[in-house]
Amino acid sequence: MTDNLNVCYYCGTTENVELHHCIHGNKENRSLSTSQHLLIGCCSLDHRGINGIHGKYGKEKDLKLQALAQEKWEERRIKKGKSTPETVRDDWINLFGKDYIEEFNSYIEECKKDLVSLEEDEEKLLEQLYKEAIYDGDTK
Repeated sequence: MTDNLNVCYYCGTTENVELHHCIHGNKENRSLSTSQHLLIGCCSLDHRGINGIHGKYGKEKDLKLQALAQEKWEERRIKKGKSTPETVRDDWINLFGKDYIEEFNSYIEECKKDLVSLEEDEEKLLEQLYKEAIYDGDTK
């Protein structure tokens, strides 16, 4: 995905840069990532830190990168004449086993639903607190 694997894709540092396989999870996917040039350089924080791709809070970053890797791979395949726009997605799925763009989009939709649900819960809680304040004679 990038020509310079010695620079962190996210922050641009050249310190403690590690190789990240955009499609990972098992040895076969890592090998495919290598052969298909779906690699980036990643500093240790952006790679394995708490907010890094493999970190506790890195799921969205990881899914987004996988979707971007798929998008770039599809663009290259079409440009090189190895796939057509009509077949490229199936070619990807046949190679990697799933559609990471769809997975990322589904994840974002779930996050939006969760956010709406939290906002609704917050509104209900505020209404309840207001009612309790009125009944307790405290209208501050």
